[in-house]
Amino acid sequence: MSDDNTNGSKKVKSHKEAERRRRERINGHYSTFRNLVPNGDKLDKASLLAEIVRKVKELKKLAAAAVASQSSSSRGFWAIPNEKDELTVDYYKDDLISSEMMIRVSFSCEDRVDLLSDLIKVLKKSAQGKVVRAEISTIGGRTKSVILIQPTPGSGVEETRPATSHTVGTSASTSSGGDGVTTLRRALKPVINKPPAISPYNKWFYT
Repeated sequence: MSDDNTNGSKKVKSHKEAERRRRERINGHYSTFRNLVPNGDKLDKASLLAEIVRKVKELKKLAAAAVASQSSSSRGFWAIPNEKDELTVDYYKDDLISSEMMIRVSFSCEDRVDLLSDLIKVLKKSAQGKVVRAEISTIGGRTKSVILIQPTPGSGVEETRPATSHTVGTSASTSSGGDGVTTLRRALKPVINKPPAISPYNKWFYT
């Protein structure tokens, strides 16, 4: 047998093996889907996918309703990931946590393995205060964090806050000047915008 025939045979065999693994992954995902919906084992593939899409849309509506409900509450402190990347840094007052004005950091982005370590580095360097409360949640590869920071006395951050008095669970807008909120927002932007690394598992999963 010539080298060309041998190489051709290897390529065909390799292609067949890759196709076999692809079919196994697809069938494995379908098996998972069937366990997620009632009577999934009785549905054909098209009906199963249609039911999964319907369920996902239903869950998105429930999540949106939960966000709307919690955002209208007096505390205004929740951590449900949004679909779009976003970052908000503002002043916040909650008498149940502290009598002083605090800085609130809220952001949603794609989850990644180094997100928490990057976040800690930025907070240590730029927060000019201590974290007094944090909520982090991850749903479907999206993550949201809500963090309250108590400015360190003498750091200068507390002097730049709005002078208006605030009640429990309220926030205050800030100027675009070089205050602590603006500095922290600028430091956090690269963390939020950093794309997630593709792990060997993810490469295998999506190929």
